[in-house]
Amino acid sequence: MRKVKTKKVLVECKHCLSSFEAIRSTAKFCSSTCRSQFWMTKNKQKVVTFMVPQEHEEDFVRSVKQLLDSYKPKKEAKKIIEQKVFEDVDELTQYLKGLGFSNFRLPSILHGAFYDNGLMVKKKPENTWEVRVSL
Repeated sequence: MRKVKTKKVLVECKHCLSSFEAIRSTAKFCSSTCRSQFWMTKNKQKVVTFMVPQEHEEDFVRSVKQLLDSYKPKKEAKKIIEQKVFEDVDELTQYLKGLGFSNFRLPSILHGAFYDNGLMVKKKPENTWEVRVSL
């Protein structure tokens, strides 16, 4: 068997902006770490990672957990202001756009759901969608 030579392409990482040689011309990230960090930044997610010497592991982890727990913002229960069921996709789309939701997706599989800040759209039986808008 003969090995096929692949042509590498020089690409700029979408997250760290460093240049790297990619096997695929459509590659966007230099590593899985950059891909994950780009996604978390884009979606406003935070992840804390730290390394601890084994001999201090339990005490250190316990103290860090306590510290992080004290900084968690307290979430208030959201009040549902509207809950409706729609049979017509166009009517549902107009309703959501009228409320100011422009970046949403309608689930296509039964019991599939789309969640956004203050919005939940769930696919129900008989091609209907349940919508909940919260404050």
